[in-house]
Amino acid sequence: MRSRQRLGKFLLRRSLVFHDGNQWSQRHHTWLHGLKFSRAADQVVFEDYMLALEQHEARVAALDEQLAAVAAQDPYREPVAHLRCFRGIDTVTALSLAAERTTSAGSRPRLH
Repeated sequence: MRSRQRLGKFLLRRSLVFHDGNQWSQRHHTWLHGLKFSRAADQVVFEDYMLALEQHEARVAALDEQLAAVAAQDPYREPVAHLRCFRGIDTVTALSLAAERTTSAGSRPRLH
């Protein structure tokens, strides 16, 4: 995600590095929300980067919900359920594979 890249580089240029676990975890988000900058310009830019990140994450979450709703309907329900049994394949990936296997509009996705 470009917003994560920009925010990370902004912080790195100011020698702010998160050392308390994995980046982009809940703990990292808490650390980010606690940051305050003495220079007004830095604070404005930081808040803009944070807003962009939050908006991007919200868009991704909304899209995931919409795709999950599509995956729960025919003709994708059964193929998606079967594909999700494989390790590393979740709903979005399974739906993508099932949609690619659909041969024509309205036909049932095939998995063989």
